[in-house]
Amino acid sequence: MKLPDKETLDRLKDLASLAQKAILAVGVWILFCYCLSERIVPDGLSLGDAMILIMIALAFGVVMILGVGYGMIAALAPAKLILAVGNAIKKGKKPSFAPFWRDKVMTSASIVLLFLLGVLVLFGMNTSSASDMRLGQTVGCFITIGLFLLRIFAVKYEDEKPLPVMP
Repeated sequence: MKLPDKETLDRLKDLASLAQKAILAVGVWILFCYCLSERIVPDGLSLGDAMILIMIALAFGVVMILGVGYGMIAALAPAKLILAVGNAIKKGKKPSFAPFWRDKVMTSASIVLLFLLGVLVLFGMNTSSASDMRLGQTVGCFITIGLFLLRIFAVKYEDEKPLPVMP
């Protein structure tokens, strides 16, 4: 087994550090928006209260990152369909997906995940859950964000490379 070189390990370390910061930043942003929407103004926080808010922010960040990851995989099949229709209409440079996303396994996983998310949403709508729970809109938000990220990072034109996730 060949060990990765120092440059690759440094990149992975930098990527892990960036991922930790992104999760915290996204969580803080979601917590701030939640407090703003509920008109919660925290004043006179103790250290324990601040730690609880930081843990909540981390939890929101993790849920958002995982949700967007699932959304990207679930949006792959619809994105491929949109791209195929667009390529059929378009006459100039035709975009395509990067090789990793062209795999039939990824497309199959996308279709299965879309089916499972659809079952989850239907099951969630038919059970007695919180009255203000909007499961369909939440799943739709994750899939929409995933679709935009796929367009940015995975679609390329014939003569260019897609934007790298890791520089």
